[in-house]
Amino acid sequence: MKRRRNSQAIPEEIQALIMNENKEDIFHGIFLAESIRIDGDTMIQWMIKQNILNKIGYCSTKLQREIFLLLLEYYPNAQYFQSVKRLDLPSIDLYQIPDEIGYLTNLEWLNLSYNNLTYLPDSIGNLKNLEELYLPYNELTELPDSIGNLMKLQFLGIGQNKLSEVPDSIGNLQNLKMLDLSYNNLSYKEEKRIPQLLPNTNIYL
Repeated sequence: MKRRRNSQAIPEEIQALIMNENKEDIFHGIFLAESIRIDGDTMIQWMIKQNILNKIGYCSTKLQREIFLLLLEYYPNAQYFQSVKRLDLPSIDLYQIPDEIGYLTNLEWLNLSYNNLTYLPDSIGNLKNLEELYLPYNELTELPDSIGNLMKLQFLGIGQNKLSEVPDSIGNLQNLKMLDLSYNNLSYKEEKRIPQLLPNTNIYL
């Protein structure tokens, strides 16, 4: 069930993170607070109205990343997300990525390494400008067919996961220069098939 958006109060999940006692500036390098808008107000204006700014103070880098994902889930159409080109989300115990990741259509570089991801949402295929995707040290058992839509992708790192095969659509990635699939559960047959799908790509198995 989709969560109800309440513009009169900050969502409970974000409120819980705000009240966290860890100390480091949330906004430094996270959002251009003058660009993201909620109900017609900039993020700063909205937070002032909700009396939130004086509660936030400082939080951890991990908290920055968690708040980013929550804001993406709640306000995916916000202007800010259209400007994001680089997103670094390693080592924050992620078990899933929200479907709304697909709204970051200008994203060029995405790092999701060292998490606990077992799958990727189909919407990952909407990131048509993505050039580098880092996914090592997760728990991925499969890749979505939509991975083949990332036509600008040049580097794909999926080492240290639990993949037994890759979708045929990966063969669509004609601009892919390097593919790291080392330390997965690929069969000998699959290891022979993959280079046939990507004959011009440097592949590490």
